[in-house]
Amino acid sequence: MPLTDDPFPSAEDERGEKFDPSFLSINCTRGRALSTVMQYAQWVRNCDNARKPPQEPPLMIEEMPEVREILDRHLDISREPTLTIRSVYGQHLSFLAGLDLEWFRANVGRILPLGQNDSAYFNAAWESFVVFNQPHDTLLRELMPAYRKAIADINMPRMIRSPASPDESLANHMMAYYWRSHLTFESDRLLEDFYTSAPDSLRGHAMWFIGRSASGWDEAAPPEVFERLRSLMEQRLTAAEQSVSPSAFTRELANFGWWFTSGKFGEAWSIATLLRALRLTKKTEGEMDVVKLLAQLCPKYPAECVACLGLMVEGDRDDWVLVGVEEDARQTIKIALHGGRLYAVTAARRLVEYLIAKGQYGFRDLLA
Repeated sequence: MPLTDDPFPSAEDERGEKFDPSFLSINCTRGRALSTVMQYAQWVRNCDNARKPPQEPPLMIEEMPEVREILDRHLDISREPTLTIRSVYGQHLSFLAGLDLEWFRANVGRILPLGQNDSAYFNAAWESFVVFNQPHDTLLRELMPAYRKAIADINMPRMIRSPASPDESLANHMMAYYWRSHLTFESDRLLEDFYTSAPDSLRGHAMWFIGRSASGWDEAAPPEVFERLRSLMEQRLTAAEQSVSPSAFTRELANFGWWFTSGKFGEAWSIATLLRALRLTKKTEGEMDVVKLLAQLCPKYPAECVACLGLMVEGDRDDWVLVGVEEDARQTIKIALHGGRLYAVTAARRLVEYLIAKGQYGFRDLLA
């Protein structure tokens, strides 16, 4: 296929600080041509499957010499030195494994080379894989060495700038593998290494990803998934509580707000866990939804809800936390004031006094 030998891109095309191999790969002749070769292989297989009995094995890459020759040639660094083309293999890695698992196993070390001198080629393929592919349960064990290397390199500069961060995509993969029971803290160190290497911002993204994912799950989600995730949150809270610097967990724990508002983890556990997190950070994400939900839960958990609201207000240095949800906050405070529980009443009065001291005079009538 002549287009797979087109001179564009060249090494010169990959120069500059804005170079992104995945972006260039879909905007260059040779990259588009190589992707087309893979699509052609799928078309050949589909045609072959249509003409033979379903019990016969599907066509493999070895039986498509024209495809095999091109795929092998562009994995040879001496003949194909560009990072752009290596990115194409990463983008289509799951597809290639589905097309021919044996070919994938034989070549995954060439696509994702682990040697120190090949780190640029690894990064070009890996970043494209993790950004453009969903977690693939079947391939996890095959890609375990690559995941380990990516975790070890978390704080290194990345090539891909869009549509998503490779490190955030890596965090998504780790969390999905965990809640699917393919990764555990007991069986290997992959998750432990991730939490050791990841900065607070990336751990915060992982927490956000779980919360936003869980909010879209229906009743078909197995109960053991939520139990595993509750166990993860307990571990992260314990790590923060035992740390000499709980502030290093601020963004991570703040994103528990998305778990709380998802309504998927049980009321009692969720409100108790939110309170533990707020005692450490006084911050939560999704503040408006959190305040609204506190107002709904307050009749059942007045002391906990008014304590959570008080910690959120205390940690709000810019006076934004009650914007748009002032009535919900008032509702929480009123319920706590009139609930008859001494601790809740005391906490509610202190919160109102604190709000008034901050200039929120609209709450004065609650003390009348």
